[in-house]
Amino acid sequence: MLLPRFLASGDAARYLGVNSELFESEIKPMLEEVTICPGTKVFDRFDLDNWADDIKRCQPIVVPQGSSAPPRPDGLEQTPSLLTVKQFATKHKAFTEGSLRSMIFQASSRKSSKGEIRGNGLESALVRLGRKILIDESEFFKWLETR
Repeated sequence: MLLPRFLASGDAARYLGVNSELFESEIKPMLEEVTICPGTKVFDRFDLDNWADDIKRCQPIVVPQGSSAPPRPDGLEQTPSLLTVKQFATKHKAFTEGSLRSMIFQASSRKSSKGEIRGNGLESALVRLGRKILIDESEFFKWLETR
């Protein structure tokens, strides 16, 4: 079966196996819409595949409460819990999306007309995947303790 390269919003949601509301609110903002003719916006199937691969790689290992994580067979540490800014703000009510985005903007050192402005050090808790920014939950709270 030949799959189309470009998918409309509803078809993109079905392709990913999610409902339209979830697609519109959580997934669509992280994807690039392609205008193939005036008034017709679609999504590239390859972008949808890349998004799904990114999400799959970022899934935390879920361990039942009260038990310790089993050692990984490859000897690496447990996969970090990575959350989008929106997910982090929803989970941790003390931090609004706006405050998190401000901290992220100030994470790295940057230049101004008056010289260099030092970053706040949060960069170690951030994972940047193209335009998408994920926050490593445990690294964020380690950083917060040093403030």
